[in-house]
Amino acid sequence: MRLAHTMLKVESLEESLSFYVNILGMRLVRRHDYPQGRFSLALLEDGACGSTARLELMHVWDDAQVRPGETLGHIGFEVENVFEACQAVEARGGTITRRAARMPFGKRVFATVAAPGGYGVALIQRAE
Repeated sequence: MRLAHTMLKVESLEESLSFYVNILGMRLVRRHDYPQGRFSLALLEDGACGSTARLELMHVWDDAQVRPGETLGHIGFEVENVFEACQAVEARGGTITRRAARMPFGKRVFATVAAPGGYGVALIQRAE
């Protein structure tokens, strides 16, 4: 068994796609609208270093408000160098909400990026 994807419900599919593709550098694998179900799905992958990590974004047409408890807290991306990753995110227009630092109760370095809909994206430095 392997993890296929993580799904997030989003208020704005276009805004979220722009963030994950243009700011974080993910690739859109496929996007489908389901008129009978009144929702849209978009599947993205990061593709870095042969990774098959995938993220599915779901937008429910008739429900413009995503409520707490119906979403995920954050998504974690492993990176070679958190400091360089933060610079790249800011250069592309992203917002760092927690500067790169060691985890309070661990040894790894991480930072947090603001994503549409109030999600946090954690950038986590690969373990040595």
